[in-house]
Amino acid sequence: MRGLQKAAQKIIVLFALLIAASPFTVRYAEAGTIIIVKTTVGLDGTFDFTASGSIGNFSVLTLGNTGVATHAGLNAGLYVISETSIQGFRLSSATCVSLGLGSTISVIGGTASIDLGILDTVTCTYVSVSDSSAPTLASFTRQSPAGAVTNADTLVFR
Repeated sequence: MRGLQKAAQKIIVLFALLIAASPFTVRYAEAGTIIIVKTTVGLDGTFDFTASGSIGNFSVLTLGNTGVATHAGLNAGLYVISETSIQGFRLSSATCVSLGLGSTISVIGGTASIDLGILDTVTCTYVSVSDSSAPTLASFTRQSPAGAVTNADTLVFR
């Protein structure tokens, strides 16, 4: 019986060592995901982002006014992601939401600071409006037609 106990203890110790050394167990226990959704109003484009940690800098291409970049298998910890402004677009909004598994998020302007929780997924949505999608006043003239008592205004938008 004593020999059987020693054999069982050795098996348990060996099993514990295998679990501790397994890269799958370690990665699974830490794996989180950050998803960046880029939405445009007007034109499509390629948008650059800077990011800290293992994410690194990346780009999102919008087609049909939407693009997505998914960063999976991330360790828990702090990630700071900022959109780089590009000519012809202005950032309209940036928001982030979490599944609620321990992440804390702060968004100021186009910069999201995400303290990613274990196994959590955070989705950030950046919305930009293209300069060509919003009409701008190109000219304004006030005319007084001959013989008219009232003034007429002409607004030209482009």
